[in-house]
Amino acid sequence: MLLCLFSEKPDPPRNLARGEVFSDNQNAPNLKVTWDTPKYDGGAAISHYIVEYKTVKEEWSTADNASVNVTKFAFEVEKSEIYTVRVRAVNPLGAGEPSVVINVKLTG
Repeated sequence: MLLCLFSEKPDPPRNLARGEVFSDNQNAPNLKVTWDTPKYDGGAAISHYIVEYKTVKEEWSTADNASVNVTKFAFEVEKSEIYTVRVRAVNPLGAGEPSVVINVKLTG
């Protein structure tokens, strides 16, 4: 008997949302984002997530800790900026399409 397993990249994470803005130990502002797992993992388990963000003046950057193993993440931000954030799910075949983006305006 020949068994073939087919898998593909995962669907985008769902329900990306802004969480709290808080100060870390050095009093720097941080933004927390949360999301839900994809509806379909591509037939293979999700290994991690990649959080990407940018400001109006920048290109997409990957958060310092690119391998996020849970569905929440916080990263340092600048006050008085507008951030665009998206998340990708990753399985053994690679990173799937990005989530819907959210825009977060931080006041100074």
